[in-house]
Amino acid sequence: MKTTKLLLLITILSLTSCNLEPGKVTYSNATLFISDKIIPETGTVGQPFNIIARAKAYNTCWFSVKVNLVEGSELHYTLVGTGNFDSSIDCVEQDVYADSTFTITPEVAGDYVITTWVTPYESENDTIVVSAK
Repeated sequence: MKTTKLLLLITILSLTSCNLEPGKVTYSNATLFISDKIIPETGTVGQPFNIIARAKAYNTCWFSVKVNLVEGSELHYTLVGTGNFDSSIDCVEQDVYADSTFTITPEVAGDYVITTWVTPYESENDTIVVSAK
């Protein structure tokens, strides 16, 4: 009986002394996803074309949101959004966007593949057919 009372007292004291609030969460350069994009279907060697994209975050804990066009292997690019996250600020459920335009001047003919991450598990491939002059 004495042991049970002692365990109950220790449990109550430990629970009341715990800070049950979630801790601060921060991310730097975390992955976001592309919500909208405009990618041409064709192009010509030596003639610039634009790729327009929008990254989206779902609340105001996100800041420094941007769109990145990462050049991979020859004729392959990836569109992905990035941003910083801080849970210690007052977060409002409001979308945060970043728009970017990238200009590419192709030097060789071929099929340019643009992979766009639209969810954590889904990507879309667009092909720009670039022909010689």
